[in-house]
Amino acid sequence: MVTGETPTPEPALADVVEAGGASADAPRRAGVAAPEGPLPTVGMAPYVDLTTPPLPAMTDVELTLADLWATKISPGEHPISHLRGALEEQGIRPVGSLGEPDDTRRVRVAGLVTHRQRPGTAGGVTFLNLEDETGMLNIVCAEPMWRQFRRVGRNANAMVIRGRVEHTKTRRSVRAF
Repeated sequence: MVTGETPTPEPALADVVEAGGASADAPRRAGVAAPEGPLPTVGMAPYVDLTTPPLPAMTDVELTLADLWATKISPGEHPISHLRGALEEQGIRPVGSLGEPDDTRRVRVAGLVTHRQRPGTAGGVTFLNLEDETGMLNIVCAEPMWRQFRRVGRNANAMVIRGRVEHTKTRRSVRAF
């Protein structure tokens, strides 16, 4: 039987503070700044001013990036949502907007790659899963196309995919080309 509390390692506490977990109402950067007022100047000349500078509030993009850095998740906005305006200007559709009327249409979609699979029974086909702020989408990559874009396909965390929609009652996917 274990009694007492297990101490939390210092790096984990720093991650919690950085991610905004120290206070529900404090600005995000306030939790990571040094204490108010001058810092101790042990062994330093008294004319050195080490008062911490005020930091501007974090932007929505900075908050999302800080969350991803500190916790590997984004409990607020999805990272792709910050790019949606620019993506729509280029004709890149949200994953959630693809439906039955789009079956066999050519589209471009963008999102984070959540995983890649290349089952031995799929005859060389590679499958990706793409996620944006509106949902998830299966991407089917035929062997010749995968061979051409293999380096990007294996290493990119996010992609823009061009392909043809394949929509059935039970699944929705894009066959990349």
